[in-house]
Amino acid sequence: MDYPALAQRSGVSLESIKKYAQGGVDAPRGGIPEKLAKALRVHLSWLMLGEGPMEKEHVGNTPDLPESAPDRTTVDIPEYDVRAGMGNGFVVDAETIKDLWTFSRRYLVDELRLAARNLVVIELIGDSMAPTLHSGDRALVDMSDKRVGTPGIFALWDGDGTVAKRLERIPNAKPEKIRLISDNPLHGTYEVMAEDTNIIGRIVWFARRM
Repeated sequence: MDYPALAQRSGVSLESIKKYAQGGVDAPRGGIPEKLAKALRVHLSWLMLGEGPMEKEHVGNTPDLPESAPDRTTVDIPEYDVRAGMGNGFVVDAETIKDLWTFSRRYLVDELRLAARNLVVIELIGDSMAPTLHSGDRALVDMSDKRVGTPGIFALWDGDGTVAKRLERIPNAKPEKIRLISDNPLHGTYEVMAEDTNIIGRIVWFARRM
């Protein structure tokens, strides 16, 4: 589900949805979280805090999902099929969830210093970031961190597909442009219009089969 579809289903304005998805609203009012949770068919506590079970009910072909541990020492982070609906923005949508990854809450908070509610897992496709990241790696993405000016690797929609790249804002470019940089020297650097990109967030952790 893209932003416009979510706005129509929930009754929340498109602008409010974008701000909320990008972490720009610390304490949203007017029942926005409740409306979004209802539209997405997820529990409010999961949407806001990443706690407890995600779904209110079984959705389509989505597999049954396990709940977080009762003592809340663990938290479930959803893995999304980013190829299923990235064109108009990335939103929390039960219909595009592939799996759940269970993390230690203490590890996320104390070691990675991250809030579970801001995290998603995606599968990386292609070799443009090799040897740093490989095709098939699962990346943990912090959707609250989209600061292009700081070093790191980001997951984003570049207008054609979902990619992982290092980002660099091009100084004095009008309209604003962003340079996308690959670690693999066989893949070239290219520039895109800032308005055509949707930065999902910063990649903060990854998993790989040995």
